[in-house]
Amino acid sequence: MKVIGLTGGTGSGKSVVSRFLKEMGAVIVDADLVSRQIVEVGKPAYEEIVAYFGKDILQEDGTIFRKKLGEIVFHDEEKLAFLNRCTHTYIVAEMKDQIEQAKTEGTASCIVLDAPLLFEVGLEKFCDAVWVVCRCGSSRPESYGTGWCQP
Repeated sequence: MKVIGLTGGTGSGKSVVSRFLKEMGAVIVDADLVSRQIVEVGKPAYEEIVAYFGKDILQEDGTIFRKKLGEIVFHDEEKLAFLNRCTHTYIVAEMKDQIEQAKTEGTASCIVLDAPLLFEVGLEKFCDAVWVVCRCGSSRPESYGTGWCQP
């Protein structure tokens, strides 16, 4: 089964392309969704992050207060580097597991890795092809779903 890496900048239309490919029978492995799942209470990434940053980053219900954590790492490159190393390790592992699961099930037309940091975290090595989504012009929401952008 073919694996397509789908990448592009924020607001480029990756989600639009993913939705279309899902409608066509593809399994979508979404890095943004995985990144939220791996930091749920009790997961290994959650445990490592809380051990490193302390319980001050937790909300009353025990979940990570993402805004507070973001404020911390925004001002400290070392802490940001730790957070990226920690989360990227678990994101890649989970996405690899989901690829294998989809291949085992064998019901999809292809597998799409929707990952803004596809190359930065090494996910391209699992792909048979890489598609880069870009949006023409500075702001062209009207181009979504209409085919190719006109220069």
